[in-house]
Amino acid sequence: MGASNSAVECQLPKLKVAGSNPVSRSSFLSTHPSRLRLRLRRLAFLSLTLLSILGCRADPLERALRGDFLPEVNNQVVFGYCQTCHIHRAFEPSAHLGLVRALYDRAPYTTASECRACHLVAEDTWNVKHRKTIFPADVVQNRYTAHERRFLKQQAESSTGRK
Repeated sequence: MGASNSAVECQLPKLKVAGSNPVSRSSFLSTHPSRLRLRLRRLAFLSLTLLSILGCRADPLERALRGDFLPEVNNQVVFGYCQTCHIHRAFEPSAHLGLVRALYDRAPYTTASECRACHLVAEDTWNVKHRKTIFPADVVQNRYTAHERRFLKQQAESSTGRK
């Protein structure tokens, strides 16, 4: 007797009958394409929204230079920023204000107790923000008189309790 095949081995798998084909015919993508795409779009939208919201917040240095915090906190934020630079890594904040006051010829620089008297964030014509240091030569040439007036006004308001 020759080789015999059983009846089960000779039958072809029945089409569209569950369990007759060992290869799965359906997947989540083919059965729910619109639901998956919708979830991916929602995730992308939420991610972009979150990134845009977080990107619009002012950084702590900019806020400190505007005077949004208490004077001590403003100084700590500016000191921390200065010390991240390789040039100012050994920067000594407690001695800095005393040394710098003697270089200027008028208030608010000669009476400064905050770093933001000499440091500011300015915007150019295209609204690009630049961090600036007001050097004594700039003060002599009256380049930052608007900043001086604004700073002195803010100091007067904060000393009387208004801000």
